Amino acid sequence: MKKFLKIALSFVIGLATFFVACKKDSDYVASINSLTLEKVEVVNGLLKFNSHEDFGNSIKQMYENQHRLRRYGILLNSFRSQRECFLEFTKKNQEQEIGDLTPYKNCLTVMRINGEEYIEPLVDAVMLSYLVNQEGLIHIGQHIYKFTYDTVYKFHMDKLNDYPKYKEQMHLMPNIESKPILRTTSNSIGSGTTLRWDIAQCDFEVSEGRRVRRKMSGEISKTNSWFYSEMKAQTKHRKKSGLFGWWYYSDATSLEMSGTVGGEVVEGLNRDNYQVAFSDNGANEAEIHYVIQWTALGWFENNYANTYHNVDSWMTCQINQ
Repeated sequence: MKKFLKIALSFVIGLATFFVACKKDSDYVASINSLTLEKVEVVNGLLKFNSHEDFGNSIKQMYENQHRLRRYGILLNSFRSQRECFLEFTKKNQEQEIGDLTPYKNCLTVMRINGEEYIEPLVDAVMLSYLVNQEGLIHIGQHIYKFTYDTVYKFHMDKLNDYPKYKEQMHLMPNIESKPILRTTSNSIGSGTTLRWDIAQCDFEVSEGRRVRRKMSGEISKTNSWFYSEMKAQTKHRKKSGLFGWWYYSDATSLEMSGTVGGEVVEGLNRDNYQVAFSDNGANEAEIHYVIQWTALGWFENNYANTYHNVDSWMTCQINQ
């Protein structure tokens, strides 16, 4: 079966116009539009799901309401997610660049690529970032899972009180299990080689004078983790000040993307072909995203919950200033 991927993205950089509403009105708008998930509660600052089935049902609800989710989030009292933490950093950093990343070390990471440093979310699976707390923790069944950028740790819920002692060195925690997070995919030729974790990517960069640079990146990427896997399309608008600063997320006047994705997904011994069309846009946002495929299954012995492969891809981008 023919497998294909097409995507077109564009965005406009300019002076953003900000409309400020009073906090009461904005809180009211968010509260009536936010998603309310079923069969989940907040316990000790973590979301608690009684089973992986309940977790999967919540992911399904989020997937079916993606536009609403990105704009208004999830209505949960006394819970602070990784995504909320990262968005707070992005907003404050635009108002005044933050030199010390220590207060946000649990929700972001610095990636070094071709001599440049990029600030990225620590949990880059979109829907999962709404469900893990700001330290990457989530409670499912009898276990606690902690997500970092490249590893998932699992320990029994009775050991939660020991977590603060080991959170900086999780591998030293007694009776802990861990699995790496995968961001590679087999190529369409089947030669066994792997592609970079970005299945498709294109970049454009512009300068504002001598000190400020802006960059738009479009990509389709995937993340395979212990019990949750995701393929997403995403556009990011970044800004960098000076020669030695970080590339950080910065609001653009508008962002748009659309495309069609097709390929093959493998779950255990089962194979299935898929085809998904998507489109999205945003105003005064630093990034927009659309989850193309996801799975929230239990662990397959010696396999990840889901493996995407045989994805043929190409990508075009347009920038207007």
